[in-house]
Amino acid sequence: GSAELLLSVYEEGDSSEQQSWLRSLPLLPRPERFLAATIDACRTNILPQFESIACENPFPARYYPERNFNQLVLKALFNNLAMIRIVGLERRFNAELSRMADDYVSEREAAGRSVPAAIEFMSALVPGGWPAVMARNRGLASRGRDILCAALELEAPAPQDMLGAMAALPIPGAAC
Repeated sequence: GSAELLLSVYEEGDSSEQQSWLRSLPLLPRPERFLAATIDACRTNILPQFESIACENPFPARYYPERNFNQLVLKALFNNLAMIRIVGLERRFNAELSRMADDYVSEREAAGRSVPAAIEFMSALVPGGWPAVMARNRGLASRGRDILCAALELEAPAPQDMLGAMAALPIPGAAC
């Protein structure tokens, strides 16, 4: 059918043709049929091809599941792309994306690396900016740890001030 033909145009095209196909995808009838191909396109190491689906393209905001949308945003951060180029980011911003971005900032800072300017755009999506995001994520990690410790009858393995955006616990009976 027509979907197979359209997909073959993408799969058999060169890099420039694939970029054009990805950019024009929102104009096609029932573009959600090509969700798997676009998610796969995000795995590319060719930056212009990644940009063709991630930037100035409404397709991911409309059709990507949260997990895939979050991965797209994080890859854009890794590639130092301007967050304003991701259509629908403000609407699709979510707690997990906030946690992922917080982890990214923490890793960059711990390694003595600069934090991309794009992260400032994301910090503006939350009242209080990154300090509020990091405090919220630490609070969630702490509450989650306390709930699990109570359910598993464990003592917390680390003091509160050592928690970041996640907490590790030993699982009783699990082999290390």
